[in-house]
Amino acid sequence: MDSPSKGPPVAPFILFGVVMALASLPFLSALPSFQVRSEMTDLLAGDQRSLSSFKDANNQLTNTIGGQSAVVLVSIRSENIFSPKIIAEIEKITTALMASSNIVHNFSLVGPRINPSFKIDPTLLNLTLQSRISANNLALIGHGDFNGTRSSLGSLVHAVATVGPALIRDTHQFKSPELSAVQKALIRARVISKQAQLAGAALSLAHHATNEWSRFKEYNIKPFIPLAQWTKTALNREANATALAMDDIRQKIKMEIAAVKQIEKTYGRPIFRFVFTSIFPKPIAQLSPDEINNIREWATQFPFFRNLIVDGQGRNAMIFAFARKGPTNRVAKATFCRDINERLQPFRDAGYDIRVLSFSHGEIETMEYLEQDLKRFAPAMFGIVFIVLLITFRGSLRLVLFVMGLQMAGIALALGLAPSMGSHVSPFTAPLFPLLAGIHLTLLIHVGTALQTALRSGHSGNNALSAMLGRIFQPSAYAALTTCVGLFSLTFSEVRPTAEFGRLGAAGIGLLFALTFGPGIVLLKLLGGLHPLPQRKTDNTTQWLESLPMKLAGKRIAILAATVITLVVIIAGLQKIRTDIRIVEFLNPQSNTRLSLESLDQSYGGINFAKLEIDTGKNGGVRSREFFGLVNHLHRFASKQSGVSMTYSLGGLIRASDEIIQRDLPRLAALTPASLRASIMLDQFDQPEVRNDLPLLDSLYNRTRQKGWFVIRTQDLPSSEYIAMLKAIETEARQVAPEDWEVSMRGPIQAIQKADRQIVESQKNSALFTTILIALVLAVLWRSAPLALLAFMANIIPVGLVVAVQGLADVPLNSITIMVAAIAFGVAVDDTIHFITHWQLERKRGADTREAVLRTLRVKATPIISTTVILMAVMGIFSMASFPPVVAFGWLSAIGYLAALTSALILIPAALCWRK
Repeated sequence: MDSPSKGPPVAPFILFGVVMALASLPFLSALPSFQVRSEMTDLLAGDQRSLSSFKDANNQLTNTIGGQSAVVLVSIRSENIFSPKIIAEIEKITTALMASSNIVHNFSLVGPRINPSFKIDPTLLNLTLQSRISANNLALIGHGDFNGTRSSLGSLVHAVATVGPALIRDTHQFKSPELSAVQKALIRARVISKQAQLAGAALSLAHHATNEWSRFKEYNIKPFIPLAQWTKTALNREANATALAMDDIRQKIKMEIAAVKQIEKTYGRPIFRFVFTSIFPKPIAQLSPDEINNIREWATQFPFFRNLIVDGQGRNAMIFAFARKGPTNRVAKATFCRDINERLQPFRDAGYDIRVLSFSHGEIETMEYLEQDLKRFAPAMFGIVFIVLLITFRGSLRLVLFVMGLQMAGIALALGLAPSMGSHVSPFTAPLFPLLAGIHLTLLIHVGTALQTALRSGHSGNNALSAMLGRIFQPSAYAALTTCVGLFSLTFSEVRPTAEFGRLGAAGIGLLFALTFGPGIVLLKLLGGLHPLPQRKTDNTTQWLESLPMKLAGKRIAILAATVITLVVIIAGLQKIRTDIRIVEFLNPQSNTRLSLESLDQSYGGINFAKLEIDTGKNGGVRSREFFGLVNHLHRFASKQSGVSMTYSLGGLIRASDEIIQRDLPRLAALTPASLRASIMLDQFDQPEVRNDLPLLDSLYNRTRQKGWFVIRTQDLPSSEYIAMLKAIETEARQVAPEDWEVSMRGPIQAIQKADRQIVESQKNSALFTTILIALVLAVLWRSAPLALLAFMANIIPVGLVVAVQGLADVPLNSITIMVAAIAFGVAVDDTIHFITHWQLERKRGADTREAVLRTLRVKATPIISTTVILMAVMGIFSMASFPPVVAFGWLSAIGYLAALTSALILIPAALCWRK
């Protein structure tokens, strides 16, 4: 019979195991709810540039098509997009997409409503002119009673012609002295009669002339009296006289415009219409090469076509296909994507280079990659477990079954934990489950090796379990606590996926620890076979590890020099740490979504859109001359900035539309001022059918026209260059804009700066929280500040080295890589805890400092090396991941664990040997 163990009694652990098994049932019952999910908001959680573009695109679709709409971008590449063959294929692709019951609208090079033009309704124009002429008393301008005038004048002329000669003759005859009195009386009577005839004709003409003059004053002079008054006021030398005159004119113009709008409202149609037709006036096969070249030149230069539906070189064409209702769950998204892909596959089979990009495609592809990763992780993890068990527990089938059983139970509980906590697997949380399995495996290795040590010491049955618990429970509890601290520190991150990773990880570690020392002890009891084992002979490896600290103890200067060199490397690497969170950095380099994004970025002038908000402070302010002057100035300024490929604004749209008016209605353009043409165009842009064909409008100004936006398009730049460019444009806008206007690019700049700040602050906060709490835990565990400081310094150096390597390797801080330092520190310190705790135990048993180190190495070297190899192998699994940040997370963590192993087996033993 073996001597009683000094370890804790086994019965409480058995009872706890039963309770824990029952408590685990809810987590296991939640296992069927486990799901892999990747929403676009998850993918863009760190990429504030793309997230703001995503939200803006959603808002535009909501305003134009509906709240649940979705858009699919289909890009086709060819050496000459405008060749008849390619145009015909684009028509076929568009037809194939429109055949889908969910696709309700498209916008492409071959669309029937793509070419903007201005048309006049001649009938309504004539009615409007007649109405306004009549209302302003202009109908009778130039009109008179010309027939009456002609008749009166004719009567007078006729009277003169017929009566005049006789009157002259009678007048001369009347003067003759030879006439008698009677004859003179008769002649006088004839003269008077003829004079009366002439006078009557003259009076009739005079009366008619008087009437015509009155009519002329009423209908030809009176309408122009206000103009005369405005002119008089304008010429007045009094202050503000000209302004008052112009004010009156503006009011009159506004009244006339309002009256015209009322007429348009009455008849239900506008006089001037902004319409869209096909860009091709006739079938492409019937167009001459010159006509095709003219269309190509116009389409590749028109600012609201270029880099939207066709690139500037005419080698890429984009089809925007709008779905009435976007899919909302995975099955619907998969069906939607499959439908689109099947419609495009015949064209791909024919050899055409086609790229597809949509939110649903990105989400489904990411989920598929996640599932593939998990399927690869599982057998790789099984292989690691199998190899470790063969090496560590060769000859002990029961311990192999124990570890395998606990590993499977632990994985099941971890997977069930996610839905129980309202979480799901995303690209950010997927690495957590192999990590938890690896940490759990290291804990099981410590338990198994401690049990073997107890059995080789002559213990059996409950005494062996008690001895094992006495050796391993306390350091394992503190090791689990430090790992929990490292993971829990991530919950303080403002980056949602990082906080979720930390929350799930901390809960998972606690659950796995409880599983190991609860149901795990019950399983060991049930497996039986707890009989004493023969002592293992000291092998060459153990002898080498025992002699190593003695050799290093005399080389203090060399160790200190190596430490100083490491610190220099750490400082140099920390200077190169950068934050750069872009969605393309998260995606598999071979994924269709990433390739499509990169193609879009390179071919169409960039995937990033930033908006400078200009608040004029009053409704209709964007119609002012000052607003157009500002945005036109910004167009010129932004075009000189490095990285800017395109700019969009209401001013640019008006300018482009004015070119269309001058092309389609040259006489109207010549007769109307630019301000009036701009007003006509703005009114046209408010027409529902125009907004449907130009969804970009909602990104240029709001419905009240108080705010306008200057949109900058850039290629995928590093965040530092991107922010510098945006700040330069914002500063220029503030200097040019009126003082009472608000000009701000705070949204884009602050979003990126906030994301970078969140990453940096998360790194600082998690590191600070982890180091302080772990230092306190170690001080409480060993009741020795020097030992706690030694352990702290021995592990902070490897973690600092990891961060430095990250900077030197140009791996940016992002939502995943910021977790490396906190997790590496929390996990790496576990080996130190096991080593120093056992060293203290040997010291209590009477061994001196060096002998305690040797005994500790005999017992702990193998499990420490095994657990480190396990963790490094688990991190190596991440090299198979589809997401670059996960790959970086893996190899950076592996470097940290290797450095921690070196510290635990070389630096700490040497430092302990130096203790007096």
